[in-house]
Amino acid sequence: TLANIYTERGNLHRDKYDYVNAKNDYDNALRIMPDYAFTLMSKAMMFSYKREFDNAFAFHNKSIEVLPNCGECFVRRGETNEQLNKFDEALSDFNRGIELEPLNDFLYSRRAYFFLRRKNLDSAAKDFRNVIDLTSFSVARDQAALELKRIDPTFQKSLDKNEGTNKS
Repeated sequence: TLANIYTERGNLHRDKYDYVNAKNDYDNALRIMPDYAFTLMSKAMMFSYKREFDNAFAFHNKSIEVLPNCGECFVRRGETNEQLNKFDEALSDFNRGIELEPLNDFLYSRRAYFFLRRKNLDSAAKDFRNVIDLTSFSVARDQAALELKRIDPTFQKSLDKNEGTNKS
């Protein structure tokens, strides 16, 4: 849809820190589809990048209100909570997102990096293993395997031994 196109372009602007054009695109998308959770979440992320946390949480919460079964909406709010050093709230959001979408490798990856930043290597390793088990996307698998090798040098040996059983 046109709303999705505006949102995607807004994300490109946001990722280049061009917040004026990102906001314009998100606003255009929301004029077309006022309750489009993907746009609301993307705009929340823009406000998080800008460290405008009240606005970020308003849009995160609206995306969750509109689409309460969206695991990514919770995970993205968790990342904003982490920026504010609200680690318990962040972990709760990460866990809720994965509870809602237990087969979504992206959500495990985001929580794995949260655990890495918290120096919880066992939990990070477990989540990276989940990414490897859940995805057939080679880039995600390779990145998760690389992180696992850094955390656990014995991981490569187990990967080599089980090469035929893993997805490619």
